[in-house]
Amino acid sequence: IARGLKPEANLIIIDEAHLATSEGYKQFLAQYDTFVVAVTATPYVDKGLRHVADAIVHPIKMQGLIELGYLVPFRYFAPAEPDLSDVKVSSSTKDYVADQLEQAMVAGQLTGKIIDHWIKIANGLPTICFAVNVHHSKLLVEKFRAAGVAAEHCDADIPDNERNEIIKRVESGETKVVCNVGIFCTGVDIPSLGAIIMARPTKSKNLYIQQAGRGTRIFPGKENCILLDHAGNINRHGLPTDEPDVDLDGREKKTHLKESKICKNCFAVYRASKCPECGVEAPEAPLIEIAET
Repeated sequence: IARGLKPEANLIIIDEAHLATSEGYKQFLAQYDTFVVAVTATPYVDKGLRHVADAIVHPIKMQGLIELGYLVPFRYFAPAEPDLSDVKVSSSTKDYVADQLEQAMVAGQLTGKIIDHWIKIANGLPTICFAVNVHHSKLLVEKFRAAGVAAEHCDADIPDNERNEIIKRVESGETKVVCNVGIFCTGVDIPSLGAIIMARPTKSKNLYIQQAGRGTRIFPGKENCILLDHAGNINRHGLPTDEPDVDLDGREKKTHLKESKICKNCFAVYRASKCPECGVEAPEAPLIEIAET
């Protein structure tokens, strides 16, 4: 393919199809008049996926898989949200500028809160933490270790064999928290994970859902996954299980749900008359539209 060759194909299957948006992908597919099956759990692409498909099939969503016992449910907590008013959005990535985002995430003692709340809510659970950049990830590891928590850092420069060793240490319990930058977002299967820390705000719904999904695999004795949102991503995108329908042009269907509430007592995020974690009652939340048109 790289040399301009065109392999024969009666069927083309594209995994993680939300990533198949480059001009190279489009030019390659344009060579074929055959069946294409494009598979993704996160079809929220700005310009849509019409270049890879003529129709969308929704066999099941995350909430359905949870109800059938194929995935575990979440317990949501939002102990802190950064001030991003001075953080710009990149015109190329459509996401926050990393250097400015790091400054926002280390301001206001937010780094210390991430460690404190993990110890309070998810202490001892195998955990992946998603950081803004390498410096931010290493800083979090330093703070976790200072608090007596076995933590490691992982980024794109760490070879595959070393990454595999890190995963083994998480699975064995030797390492409790792995802080990473863009490594464990997709294609990573660590069923024993009990908690996800979001320390990276993102404008990308796809990235948000993919990161959260790392903790939903079933595992003996595992009843749920704790999602600690220090990035404001729940407020920005809704719950990972909301998954509004989307068409081939990237337009999301409006979905009417109860607005999420944050318990002032324990920071749990919920949609009910009272907090499921501590029982504190709150005023009824209004209906909101979580999907953009």
